[in-house]
Formats: sequence, C-alpha cells, structure tokens
Amino acid sequence: LPRLGPPEIDGVTVTGVHFLGQVGGKVDALTGSGAFTLADLAADGVAANGVALDATFGLDGETVRFDLKGKAAGLLADRLDLATDQGVAFDLAGVLEGQEATLSRFVLTGPVVEAKASGTASLADGPLALTYQVRIPDIAPVAAAYDAKAAGRVVSEGNLSGTLAAPRLDAFTAAEQLAMDGQAFGDVRIQHDVVVAEAVSGTVTVDAATKPYGKLKAATDLVLDGQTLTLTKLQADGMGVRVRSPKPLAIDLEKTLIDGRIAWSAGNLASLARLAGAPMAGMAAGSVVFKPQQGRQNLTVDAKLERGKVGDAAVSLLTVKAAIRDALGRVPGVDASVHGETITAGDIEITPV
Repeated sequence: LPRLGPPEIDGVTVTGVHFLGQVGGKVDALTGSGAFTLADLAADGVAANGVALDATFGLDGETVRFDLKGKAAGLLADRLDLATDQGVAFDLAGVLEGQEATLSRFVLTGPVVEAKASGTASLADGPLALTYQVRIPDIAPVAAAYDAKAAGRVVSEGNLSGTLAAPRLDAFTAAEQLAMDGQAFGDVRIQHDVVVAEAVSGTVTVDAATKPYGKLKAATDLVLDGQTLTLTKLQADGMGVRVRSPKPLAIDLEKTLIDGRIAWSAGNLASLARLAGAPMAGMAAGSVVFKPQQGRQNLTVDAKLERGKVGDAAVSLLTVKAAIRDALGRVPGVDASVHGETITAGDIEITPV
C-alpha cells in the first residue's frame, strides 16, 4: 500500500505501508501474524519513519487483540528527536472490544526517554484507569531542543483516571541532580493531582533540596482557565521566609499581570545571609498587594523590620510603605515612606529617621 491515510482520522498521514505474513480463519474470526513496516507517519506534532514491527493479531466479532514489537528509525515529538541516531523500540499489546480498550503493556525504549503504561480506557467517554512511568536519564537533549541548557535526570509516575473528556492525573515528577546553565541546583519533586477539562484544576506541591537556597517547599490549589491562572491557598517556605496568599491570586499569563495579595514573614534573617553576602539578623514581615490597572502592574508594599542587622549596620525598627506604579515598565513610579528607629553603623547612631 504506497499510501494509507484513514479518512476518518483528520491530520494523519501514513505512507509506504507493507505487510508480509499470514492471515487465516473465518471472516468474523481472523488471526494473523507477520512483519509490518511503514515508511513515514505524521500526526499532530508527532512524526515517525522507518517503522518495522513484528505483529500478531486476532479478530473475533467486535474484539480485536494485538501484540506488536519493533523499532522506529526516527521519532520526532514536536521539536524533540527521541531516536537520535539509535532508533526507538516499541512493545505494545492489548485488546479492543467495541469502545472498550485494554492496554496490557506499552513499553517505549530509546536513548532520550523510556516509558511504560498499562490499563483500560473507554473510547465512548467512559472511565479511564491507566498507570504510566516516564524516565529521562539526561534532560540535556530535551532542553537543547528548546534552546535551553540543563542537566539532570527526570522520572514521572502516576495514574490517569476520570474520562477522556476530563482526565484526572494524580502523579509525581522528580528531577535529580538538576543544573541550569552550568549551575548546580539540586533535587526537585512535584506532586500534582489535576483534572484536565475545559479548565485545568487541582493541587500542586513542590519540595526541593537545592544547593544555592537549601530546602524549599510550596503548595497551591490552581485553576487554569484560558489565559488566567488562579492560585488559592498558596503557601511557600524557603530560606527562613514564609509566604502566604490569604485570598485567590489571579495571574493573566498573556499580559503578565497579577491581581491579589501575598503576606510574608521571616523569623530570622540570618538564613538570607548567603544572598546578601554579609551576616544578617532580625525579624521581618510584610505584604505585597498586586493590582493591574489599564494594562499596567501596580504594587503596594508594606514591610517591618525589627532588630535588623546587615554587616556592621543595625536598626532597632524599620517600617516601609511604598506604592509602585507600572512596576514592570521602563520607568516605574514610586511613592514611599520609610521610618527608622536607632540606626547604628560603627560609632554612628541616628534616631529617629
């Protein structure tokens, strides 16, 4: 078959199909086996070439059984070359009974990614029950495909439930020995339980053990509706700083604008000394209110520092109130008031300011 393109599947092109094998049985109860090859396949951002499979199959009424093992010389997903020059191996088996599909095994093995999956799915928008595992032994070629520089290994495992129209993904993704632009970062684990429908909704937690910043944690409920990402119950902790969002935080991803408020506190600024490059001490707390106005990002900042110290300078109390207009613009406008008590630097003491 020099060209095979199922008319009922839009956007799918298959060329150079060959089958050499045997088929036997009755018209409604067939079995077969043989070698199946195709030259090229393209569909929705995925392209394969040089596919060669050993196939066995059976047809009994509306029940189709299949077992495929083989290799693709080339496999491209978006901009990512999954085969490089080594090819990608496939091992796939399952049963299709009318609108019900059972995937007993799916194994993809290649130089860039390794994947496994099994489970059941209703093609008539019935229930899903799938498990999967994806391993990327080195993310460098993945990052390079998108003009980035990174290193490390990634594993993701989880369960897919719900329906085809609204699948629920309950899984974790872990990155180990992560480095960005040649700088070591550390290990990151993301736990996510989301439903993908007209809007994406669910919960995400992040735990990281980093070299530059120590342990970092974050968690939030989220809803992604079009270009608007809404975060609720946001909390983050790292380097002795705690961040909370008492009310929903709405982010316009298209315009890069935020509407909402976050509160923060630091019980001991000594943990921030590595960023300041000097010894630090003190307690601090404050809030930031984000307000978009006429396409610009405005901020209101409140902060209080008690018994603060940076290097040889110290202050017993410092309060800051600031209104920032067009914070992301070329020349932001700032109205600020600062009040300090007992400021010392060496032998100099000033109070109040």
